[in-house]
Amino acid sequence: MEYRNTPMDGLPSPAEILMDRRIRTLIPTLPSQYDPHYDCRAVQERLRFRQQRQHKYDLPSRPLKPLQENQEVVFHLNNQWCKGKVSRVGPQPRSYIITADNGREYRRNCLHIKVFKPTQPLNPRITAEDLFMAPTSSNHTNNPVAQTHLSVSNSFPVVTQTRKPVCNTARTTRTGRTIIPPQRFMDYE
Repeated sequence: MEYRNTPMDGLPSPAEILMDRRIRTLIPTLPSQYDPHYDCRAVQERLRFRQQRQHKYDLPSRPLKPLQENQEVVFHLNNQWCKGKVSRVGPQPRSYIITADNGREYRRNCLHIKVFKPTQPLNPRITAEDLFMAPTSSNHTNNPVAQTHLSVSNSFPVVTQTRKPVCNTARTTRTGRTIIPPQRFMDYE
């Protein structure tokens, strides 16, 4: 016991290194020697650094908005998103009772619920009927030459692509690497 409490040359004793204080032995020492010696500044600095890191981690997070009754939502069911309505707030915090379109009720946490937003096509597709539509009555004139001129100018340009015959069997991958088949497959050309 005395050996573990004896300081080494320029270093604290093994007991001090382990417990950050001297241990009680038969040799009389001051009671203040038994108190642990903490570096309070280092502890406070580590705590401040950890709080800063936690604050930066929490910056992008926001509290979720509460859902209203009869609000249309989509919820997670069997690895799919199904449509339904919020019928009431659930018994646990952040949980809701949802009535699906098939009439069944499900309880879901708000993490598994999204507000339903009906999607509208941003870029409506142009069909062949749109390209070859007859001119409207406002574009109609008595002159047949002007009439054909108007119909050509109002229609969308039609781009035709011609394919070149592929005579080379080398293909390229998505990354641009050329795929060359082995020589044993070349005997059929």
